[in-house]
Amino acid sequence: MIQQEKLTIKTGDRVLEVIPGDDEIEIDGIRYQCHSAEIDKNTVSILLEGKVYLFRIIPNGSGYLINWRGGEYELEMEDERTRMMNKFMGGGTAVKSRGMIKAPMPGLVVKILVEEGQEVKKGAPVIVVEAMKMENEIVSPVNGIVKEIKVDERQVVEKGETLIIIGE
Repeated sequence: MIQQEKLTIKTGDRVLEVIPGDDEIEIDGIRYQCHSAEIDKNTVSILLEGKVYLFRIIPNGSGYLINWRGGEYELEMEDERTRMMNKFMGGGTAVKSRGMIKAPMPGLVVKILVEEGQEVKKGAPVIVVEAMKMENEIVSPVNGIVKEIKVDERQVVEKGETLIIIGE
């Protein structure tokens, strides 16, 4: 197996260190035989140690919402590069407080994907910010109505600056 980048996956209080490979995955130092296949845009099938698991995966800010066996689990994922950027920049995910979306780091607003008065669902993309030559799609942290857009496209923003406010 060719060693790939390590991922850190956080769900609740559990933190997993995962090293993905072509036919194996290492979780917390234990190797498992596995194979994954994308069923559709948001569904993944994983064959792990002879058992098949189906997961519905929905992007959600810095991570994903995973629907599995009737439950919903919030996962945050970081690769080595993102972990180092977050350490250097003191964060990295959009700072969210009850529907307030703030810039995760200094950057340039590339595209605003919503309009004031528009209804949005949790996890829906609302704005794209370019930072360090990478475009970051920021999603709504809540279901609600776009109350105020505080920035314009092509505007330079500072880390922590409020971009969009979403309310009920």
